[in-house]
Amino acid sequence: MIDLRKYYLDNVRQDEYYFKFYNEINDAVNLDFLDIDSNSDQLRFVVFDTEEVIEKFRQLCQPENRFDNIQDDCWFHIVTFFLYKQGYYIKQFPNILKRPPVNPSDFTYYEIRNWAFSHDLNDEEVIRYATRRTIISELSFEKSTNFIITGKSLDDLFKKIATNNISFVQMSTNEKLQEIANLIENLLKINGKFVSLEYNKITFGFITNDDIKAFRKKVQCYRHASEKSLKERQNMTDAQKMFLVDYGIIILKTIYKLINS
Repeated sequence: MIDLRKYYLDNVRQDEYYFKFYNEINDAVNLDFLDIDSNSDQLRFVVFDTEEVIEKFRQLCQPENRFDNIQDDCWFHIVTFFLYKQGYYIKQFPNILKRPPVNPSDFTYYEIRNWAFSHDLNDEEVIRYATRRTIISELSFEKSTNFIITGKSLDDLFKKIATNNISFVQMSTNEKLQEIANLIENLLKINGKFVSLEYNKITFGFITNDDIKAFRKKVQCYRHASEKSLKERQNMTDAQKMFLVDYGIIILKTIYKLINS
């Protein structure tokens, strides 16, 4: 489970664009997400995993949503913040996660309508609700190729995965595979190109550069939310996914050891 409000309050920096929403998010409450296990009155904005975050974004963008309360404004900004921090962008609207408007309807109404007009999806001077719903359902969430974790945060992420840290254990299988895929890329991609390591030094030939490429190709679908990627995930059984998690951890340990030796 991911508490998006807490994630924002724990990770936002005063020198970044998103800090302008701090007071809104710090003061927000949502009676639908009461933390009943807590001794405090703290209210949470909770989702299950990244896929649910993306689905929440689509829900917020529906044409019926007027953003006439602080809870919906807060939801919009903590959802965009989380996706931005995870390296996502939306193919049709590449800047919205990086710099969302103060008033979410500036995007959900005006920008989406303007996009529809520019793509000749209008009915004379009208953009139908059905057209807006179709645009929203077809939003393509992609991982930025420039999303590179560096320094101590990379080491911390490796340790979290390699040691089955509680925060990693609590992730869904899909999220685990996404984290593993991201970290492999961050470890192997240098100056925009993937490097080849001497895996045979420690693997007796059981893991080769070709094996790494094949694994990266197999789990690439967990880094995207396109219809094609979702179908690829659905075609895998739970047992196959768990195998990929276990195998991916072994690959990560091997790469990390070779890089740091």
